[in-house]
Amino acid sequence: TLVRYLEATGSTDPAYQDVLDRTFELNVSLPGSRAPINFGNEYMDDTGWWALAWTEAARYELNVRGDLRLARRYLAVAEWDENYIARAPRSCGGIVWQLGYPSDTISDAEFAALSAELYAIRNAPGPFHNARRAARWLQEARWAMVYMRSLHLVNPSAGTVRDGLTRSCRAVAGPLTYTEGEATLQTKAGKTQ
Repeated sequence: TLVRYLEATGSTDPAYQDVLDRTFELNVSLPGSRAPINFGNEYMDDTGWWALAWTEAARYELNVRGDLRLARRYLAVAEWDENYIARAPRSCGGIVWQLGYPSDTISDAEFAALSAELYAIRNAPGPFHNARRAARWLQEARWAMVYMRSLHLVNPSAGTVRDGLTRSCRAVAGPLTYTEGEATLQTKAGKTQ
């Protein structure tokens, strides 16, 4: 939210930059914790939220502040997190909310959003352009959208979003508010691609 505010206002206020820097420095590596490096932990939804935040921070640093060093640093963490989530054990073929638990909609929707954001950054002209990485991120985003539709976690025609899957890979009725919002945004974005 802070980064989006700064982008919308074009602010480069050092006080806000200090908040971003301190948040990153205090949390990027927490030895002995459940998030030992790059904000990754056993909760794929938490890892995804952090990665989305650092993706936006990279965009802000590049486009508003013009700090390529920080933009690269934040983007590297976001890409590390996407790779971490992509390599994590899966349940029913999808992204789990916590290691050892069934796949859920929010983690898959966040993965789609993160992959799409990374695609946008790597596909755009400029210092981060990398066609090979962009193609991979786009493939990951599309995979997540197809996955959610194929298992009836999202149904764009009916406008429904389900929370996740049981251990036997059956969709669980009843969305959570944040799941519904994230999945709806991704479904609409996926329809335009």
